[in-house]
Amino acid sequence: MIKSILVPTDGSDWSLRAARYAVSLMRLGDNVEVTVFTVDNIPRRLAKRNFFWIAAERGNPDDSDRVEDPYAESRARILTRTKAVFDEAGLPVRTNHGRGSPAGEIVRYASEQKTDLIVMGHRGAGALQELLMGSVSHKVVQLATCPVIIVK
Repeated sequence: MIKSILVPTDGSDWSLRAARYAVSLMRLGDNVEVTVFTVDNIPRRLAKRNFFWIAAERGNPDDSDRVEDPYAESRARILTRTKAVFDEAGLPVRTNHGRGSPAGEIVRYASEQKTDLIVMGHRGAGALQELLMGSVSHKVVQLATCPVIIVK
């Protein structure tokens, strides 16, 4: 029985298709929990250092020791766009994020949360990167310990 679904998203149309599919799965079961998850694709050498930017030039010069997350705005936009699919259906959903390699972070999070199912889009926003390095969805299928549905 499926009780928890992870919907990785990069905000692409493929991710939104996967979110709509997850909505249909939620309606089939009782108390199915869904988490919409995005990954800040930060190079490994920086992700391990918890890399953030100092944003002294923004705003008040007296606020020079404020540390700012450079991915916060795009992350919020991606999560909000995908979460809207569930909001429109009147279904509750949680959001979360990771930092680093998208496939690795998705698999890590799914494993830590004991996710029953991953539902993700067949392609993401980075078609050129996919061509050169392989698709995130393919890597997730190879590495995940739970079932993965790839939505076309």
